[in-house]
Order: sequence, then C-alpha cells, then structure tokens
Amino acid sequence: MLEPAEEGTAAAAPVSAFG
Repeated sequence: MLEPAEEGTAAAAPVSAFG
C-alpha cells in the first residue's frame, strides 16, 4: 500500500493494482 487511494484500489482488485 503506497497511498490511501491505492488501498481502496487494492481492496477492489489487488492484482490489478499491484500486479
């Protein structure tokens, strides 16, 4: 998790967000 916004994205699609 880099930014609060990224955490929200990761909650929806961690693979899409980080890999």
